[in-house]
Amino acid sequence: MSKKIKIESKKTETTPFVKEVAKYFMNFLETDFKKRRIPKRNTIQRTQKGLRVGIDLDKYPKFKKSLLNNFNSGFDKSQLQIKKGDFTNSIPDSLYKLLRERIKKIPVKNLSAVIKKVDEMAKENVVLYPKEYDKFLEETKEKTKYIFSKNFIIPFLNDLDKPLENLQLADENSKYQLEIEIIDFLFSLFEEKYSDILQALYNEPLKYKFVDNLNEIIKLPDIKDGLVNFFENFVIGDAFFDIYQLYRNSQLIDKTEIYLYFYELSLGNEKFPVFYIPITVEKQEDRFVFNFEKRL
Repeated sequence: MSKKIKIESKKTETTPFVKEVAKYFMNFLETDFKKRRIPKRNTIQRTQKGLRVGIDLDKYPKFKKSLLNNFNSGFDKSQLQIKKGDFTNSIPDSLYKLLRERIKKIPVKNLSAVIKKVDEMAKENVVLYPKEYDKFLEETKEKTKYIFSKNFIIPFLNDLDKPLENLQLADENSKYQLEIEIIDFLFSLFEEKYSDILQALYNEPLKYKFVDNLNEIIKLPDIKDGLVNFFENFVIGDAFFDIYQLYRNSQLIDKTEIYLYFYELSLGNEKFPVFYIPITVEKQEDRFVFNFEKRL
């Protein structure tokens, strides 16, 4: 597990020691690198096959602080337990402000196009399932989500590719998962009333003013407020799941141990830890347990 900490130039009791360590590595780099060899212990996030083998703890400030506090105390706590939701990463304030501004600018025509397509689709489904109400209800709800995604959510997310890319959310899989979570959240805002008007449409397809009732239960201000609320509470990452990947991959790769790295030196694209300690990760029912060895 990789850990990057900046070395500050403050005058402390450890400054001479840090200078000596830096000189040692500089001498090593000046000599051994001329032979085009690098130390075997370097810091990487993934293997060549794409398996995660490291976590940058800057991604989880509270998790990083807990580990540093334990390190600075001489490992008073020999264990650290991590459960789902203990250490998460939310959207940065700067991006949240951008999202709010983009949400405000969503035009009425985007929702109007969705309402029109949902109206047409629902009436077609009444004809397709004249004696299968449960089937009609299920299919119509799923297709409604699809229409919302294609005509409302995806265009909105496409306009945010660059900031989402900075959060590692712009790749196809992450973007798809984000799309699913947004539409499920928005659909929950009107699902109960939507079921009621679908039943009314099914019972009286020729008389019931379905599109008028759609406009009553699906309103753009409510959708915008829902999007703002979604992103306000949206969790980008959870240390529990990153640790799960490390744990799983350590079982897949032969002769693999997990380490906690402190400080880092770089040469080109290569990075090397200054200090490191071995840790044992145990998987329990609903948590991971870190066991620390009190030696650098």
